[in-house]
Amino acid sequence: MLEEVPSVAVEYVTDLVKVPATDFAKYTLVGRTAEYHRKQIREALGLRPATLADEEALTGWLAAEVCPVELVYRATIPA
Repeated sequence: MLEEVPSVAVEYVTDLVKVPATDFAKYTLVGRTAEYHRKQIREALGLRPATLADEEALTGWLAAEVCPVELVYRATIPA
């Protein structure tokens, strides 16, 4: 999953927090430290962990707003 983060983004963030970009590859996304870091980020941004209700709302929005447009767009592309 870490490999999916664009190197430009890694360089930008590591420059902001003044750590070597190579340290990013050593970071683990599981465990107490990662959970604590996610908590800090949520608090700083005024967010909360996602809930099942959030997932259902997003699924409904995607079905109503994105899927119909995507289907119409794909139908107009010549084969």
